[in-house]
Amino acid sequence: MTAPIDAANFVTIDRLVDSLAQIMFLIDVEPDGGFRYRRLNLMHQTLTGLTNEDLMGRTPQEALPPRVADAVCRNYSICLNSRKPYTYEEVLEMKGGARWYQTTLSPTFNDDGDVCLIIGSAVDITDYKQRDFEYVAEQSQLTSLIDDLRLFSAMAVEDMRGPLRTILGLVAIIKDGFLDLGDEKINHIDMIENVTESALNTMGGILERAEEFSLKSESHTDISLEKICKEFTALLDPEKKFRIVFPHHRIKTDRVALQLIIRSLLENALRYAGRKIELSVMQDNGSDDRLWFTLSDDSLGPAPNLRADGRCVVPRRDDSDARPEMLLVRDLIEERDGTIRQINTNRPGTWVGFSLPGQLLSQNELVES
Repeated sequence: MTAPIDAANFVTIDRLVDSLAQIMFLIDVEPDGGFRYRRLNLMHQTLTGLTNEDLMGRTPQEALPPRVADAVCRNYSICLNSRKPYTYEEVLEMKGGARWYQTTLSPTFNDDGDVCLIIGSAVDITDYKQRDFEYVAEQSQLTSLIDDLRLFSAMAVEDMRGPLRTILGLVAIIKDGFLDLGDEKINHIDMIENVTESALNTMGGILERAEEFSLKSESHTDISLEKICKEFTALLDPEKKFRIVFPHHRIKTDRVALQLIIRSLLENALRYAGRKIELSVMQDNGSDDRLWFTLSDDSLGPAPNLRADGRCVVPRRDDSDARPEMLLVRDLIEERDGTIRQINTNRPGTWVGFSLPGQLLSQNELVES
């Protein structure tokens, strides 16, 4: 446990964090469990563009957009209630744009053993996350090319197998009743037969190697779906103009792919929704290793594959007008042997369902943000 401190030591802490070449911030914990910003160090102000005048002495609700305040208070509360350091990733809209941080919150205790101060430190990992996202996108493109190559290989092999089998058939007819006159013609016929059989075996090997060549990753991690959704809703709808409902579940799946998919689908839904967006997840048809997600919004009109307003939620590969991020969503899902489709219902709005490999670790009530 961190050593208890008294009020006199706060000045020392303020000076200490200013001397550190890392993003640091201090949050006072009030007696009722509320939070109030105490200080941003010089490095924080330099790198983020925020100043002490923006935050000092104000609560998150007073200083930040509503949805952003909800997201950061959730993290502060985890640190407060656990009474131990808490490290997590978050994405925040700064004056220079959206930035990703790996943040650690450390509780500090007063003489009574109560948490009175949270010391926050953060490392900007935007470049790392961008490379992570780019790698997944590039892997998706490579996987698509490999799938095309595998299809081409299969078609080419089948195109070659037919004529080769015909040759073998003709050789069998020729050899049936063939009279060897000692002129070595039978040797030439045997050579044709052997070369043709070797070619057919090679064709089978080509197909086997093409099927084995894959870039698919099975790296699954434990994820708080609520946390991912809160971060992206805070980034995309900071002023709470929309009612967004999502599950308070823990799941195990491909974290980076899911982050890209949810962000893109939320952005797309926010362009068309009236007031409400809802995300749900369950095990797919009782499967233990596949998840089924449904994202719906209350946009006007029915939801055929191509809406009257031109909105195509699940684009075709050859659709030149499709948004690139939606093409990426489809590719990320399909290369993981998942499916994505627009669900036609009799209700207004748009409903999209997609599946991914994964497990539902815990299930709780829906959360409204």
